[in-house]
Amino acid sequence: MLHGLNSPKGKLIHIEALVLLGTVLLFLLIIFGSFRRRSGNTVIQAVVWVAYTCSTYLVVYTVGLMQSSGFKNGLLALWGICLSLVLGSAISISAYRLEENENWKKNFTEHMMSLSFIIGLAATYLQHTHSGFKFPVIVLSLLMSARVGQRTDVYRMATKTNGQEKSKLIADYMKYEPELTPQDESDPTNMRGYNYLVDGEDRVDHICEAPDYLLRIEITDHRVITVNKIWRCTGSLLNSSGDPEGRLKDICLSFALFKLIRRRFSGYQLAESSLQKTRDFVIRGLLSNDDDAHERAFRVIEVELAFLHDYFYTKYPLIFVSEKFMLAMSATLLIFLCWSGVSVMKYYLSPTTYFNLITIGRKSFDAIFTLIIVAAIFLLELYQIYLYVCSEWAKVSLVCRYVAHPSWHDKPWITELIKHLCQLKVFDRVLQNKLGQYSLLEHCDYKPTAKNMLSNMTLEIVGKTRAGQKQSKRLKLPREVKKAVVRWLILNHDALPTNGISSLQRNGVSAQLSWACSLETHAQVILVWHIATSLCEIHGSRVERANVTSMEMKDNEVVANSLSRYCAYLVGFVPDLLPDNSFVAQRIFDTAVTEASSLLRTLNLDQRFQSMMNQSDTSQNVVCRGARLGKQLIDMETPEMRWKVMAEFWVEMILFLAPSDNAKAHAEGLARGGEFITHLWALLSHAGILGRGPSCIL
Repeated sequence: MLHGLNSPKGKLIHIEALVLLGTVLLFLLIIFGSFRRRSGNTVIQAVVWVAYTCSTYLVVYTVGLMQSSGFKNGLLALWGICLSLVLGSAISISAYRLEENENWKKNFTEHMMSLSFIIGLAATYLQHTHSGFKFPVIVLSLLMSARVGQRTDVYRMATKTNGQEKSKLIADYMKYEPELTPQDESDPTNMRGYNYLVDGEDRVDHICEAPDYLLRIEITDHRVITVNKIWRCTGSLLNSSGDPEGRLKDICLSFALFKLIRRRFSGYQLAESSLQKTRDFVIRGLLSNDDDAHERAFRVIEVELAFLHDYFYTKYPLIFVSEKFMLAMSATLLIFLCWSGVSVMKYYLSPTTYFNLITIGRKSFDAIFTLIIVAAIFLLELYQIYLYVCSEWAKVSLVCRYVAHPSWHDKPWITELIKHLCQLKVFDRVLQNKLGQYSLLEHCDYKPTAKNMLSNMTLEIVGKTRAGQKQSKRLKLPREVKKAVVRWLILNHDALPTNGISSLQRNGVSAQLSWACSLETHAQVILVWHIATSLCEIHGSRVERANVTSMEMKDNEVVANSLSRYCAYLVGFVPDLLPDNSFVAQRIFDTAVTEASSLLRTLNLDQRFQSMMNQSDTSQNVVCRGARLGKQLIDMETPEMRWKVMAEFWVEMILFLAPSDNAKAHAEGLARGGEFITHLWALLSHAGILGRGPSCIL
């Protein structure tokens, strides 16, 4: 077998297998990279990681194998070029982690080394092929070099240094944006006076003058598009008949908000956070009194966070800023892929010594293989063009061009063309719309033996799972939760969220229950209330379920249970998003799992409930404190009151947890599908809520 592998034919088959594998990796990066922000599925994340990590090494190894094979054939040059497209052609993923953007110099060096090997290979082998085949291969080599260079540009765009430069203009602009329209003339219901920048600020001259040295731009320039200009546009594309639900306007609003939230990654202050105009934008604008206000508000934030994800992890931002050039390059790539394919086909139909490496009868097997690879890359490139045309980035580009060119408003064919392009879509959602869920009482005795065997076998490349760390099935974000959050923000528009104390005071139960908000850490408060909510859920399913008639009570039960399990999930799985030190939160979680497991092991759920109800009220550990609180809640006069108290507590708690200065943790979460708390973090930031209300925890 070894002799066969070392034979010329064996080496050639080995090379072809690796080229085919490279094409498969490109397919996986394009397809699964598009799903990454739409799903937290571990299989999708693992596939993307493997394809992303292996691609560079595969290219280098295969090109080295080609150079040492001894073959002198132009097909190998084309294979090398097709293989190199793995390095820079997936627009749906440019970086797997944020750190890779900061390490752009290292990545650039690695890619340039790979590129030099491939160009050397092509230059050597093209000397031994037909002249009619050389020209398309040379052009493809140049395009391939440009693609690899563009990936480096994407890295650099998303670095902290470059982000500070881009965000500086936005940060300075927002300091004087309130001066552009008097407060009494601003109206958030129709965005009058909200001159948030959407596009074009980089295309006009910037003025920097003493004494403040703020970068200033003139928004009256037709190239500068603001939210106010889009809402004031009189063209039929954006009026009530062309955009009845305001979806196109909202996508542009999301893009403007993305630029505002990007400042938090560069360390700039949000100058507008203290203004009433800012609070009104969310309370009276996004969260209007319409029945579907919660749907619109979270849709706008969801698209904003999708832009933020793409800024850090994909090539869409580069395509957006140089759209014509990038699309022209894709078209050129398609043309010359066809050209090279036709050249191969010509010599395949009339076999010559140029392409005869392995023959089947008088047919060149290698030519067939080459045609398959070229066709696959051609189709993948077409699909990527379609992905961009269907993306939110393309929609923003089209709408901004429409607003900037009033002459288009009188041309129905342009309006209809843009409208149809904006209706194209590939995916239903831009981010996953689910809540992570965890139940301590159900999973405290979980032992991850099999998973940790895999971790040990891979030398912890696959991370270890801790005892009790078993997620429940993810829950589609309930409509009741979104409505409850919106209701709290509207009713408490002048207040900062507390860790639940205010909700207890409003319901008149502060004297009995406030102790459970005054524990040593936020993680303990979350777990104690989570255990108590779980006990109430079990009690309700045994005693009260058949007698429930109140729709309000059902809604409160959904809100309390889903947010309780979600906050417990945050403690156990993503503690970086919580106010506590993440290591402290992990220790508290592990300790609570140990305490619960020692008490409840071998018992079914009903027996666990009875065991918890029999716990002493004097113990100070998390589990016994949760049991004590659960008994107090169960002893309330009516189940309606109990679930109202818990629902309002959890809504205020999740809003209390959301404000954070750890923007990096939120960006990293977007690569795993995003978290609900990140949506709230962004929403509160745009309302000027950057901190928390009073808490008994120091």
